[in-house]
Amino acid sequence: MADLPPGAVLAGFSFGCAVAAELLAERPDAAGLLLLHGIAGGPQAVRPGLPVQLHLADPDEYEPQEEVDAWQRAMTAAGADLTVFRYPGPGHLYTDPDIPDYDAAAAELTWERVLAFLDGR
Repeated sequence: MADLPPGAVLAGFSFGCAVAAELLAERPDAAGLLLLHGIAGGPQAVRPGLPVQLHLADPDEYEPQEEVDAWQRAMTAAGADLTVFRYPGPGHLYTDPDIPDYDAAAAELTWERVLAFLDGR
């Protein structure tokens, strides 16, 4: 953690999204928070204007819509600059080409959006 530059983007996949969100408390100057396949805890460490991007399957068996909606409201209320992308049809880990959840079109669009997000930091 200490080796990360101050403006690093913190990112997590699935359960790792909660880990990335926890690290935000230690890295308040992070350039952004990137979440794939999972929502991350609450907005305790979110600073106003923090760029946050979320990518989820729709529906996602591990992230019920009601929980996603509540999380989104909390993040927005905390001041996050939040963008949520939902991908209809694929399974939870749709970007992983080695498992049945994989959806090539959704994965390609996700990676395009992720790269644009990272390029803007």
